Amino acid sequence: MQEDGMEEKKEHSKSKTDQPIAGCGCPHHHAMRVPLKDRAIMLALVVGAVIFALRPLIALQSISRANSYLEIGDFGRAAVHYERAIFLKDDLATAHSNLGYAYAQDGKVELAKASLLRAVELNPSDPQPLIELMHILREEGFIEEAINHYEMVKDRVPKGTVLLSLAGLLYEEAGEVEKAIESWESFLRLMPDSSLAKEHLEGLQGFALKP
Repeated sequence: MQEDGMEEKKEHSKSKTDQPIAGCGCPHHHAMRVPLKDRAIMLALVVGAVIFALRPLIALQSISRANSYLEIGDFGRAAVHYERAIFLKDDLATAHSNLGYAYAQDGKVELAKASLLRAVELNPSDPQPLIELMHILREEGFIEEAINHYEMVKDRVPKGTVLLSLAGLLYEEAGEVEKAIESWESFLRLMPDSSLAKEHLEGLQGFALKP
């Protein structure tokens, strides 16, 4: 009798553990299987999150490779790696600037202008992309456009001799004598012994004195 009672309790206990969990449809002691499709989606999300987190690092690695190609004059390959870096992180002003230079050296003038303009927008205090952009526009005969880009950022960009001499030449070519004189005078304050600057300044001052 006692044994029968024990057996009955065991059967009752077993039947309880085998009951499905509400809403699950499977015994609770069985591991719930994740469908293969869901596992693939979860894996893709994890991989995507890792890649997203590593984007800045991968972009910097691409810039490093691009710089190496730029140094040896392989402008095509340099451009490819700068493009990759910019695809990963669009706000890298130096990458846009160097890409513009690589494009210009490779004869891709329109692409060069777009990249240099983006670099100027991202970092107006860096004179290098502005100088490159002004050179290209001057060579193409777009004097007023070059001057406009200069004047938009001239109060924020450090004015070295290269930028000031380029501005002086552009103002001369546009017939803006007073601004040209101002640029060459600023140049001479930085490089007082420059015969080129003195020559330009004397010519401009003589022109300004003419009735």
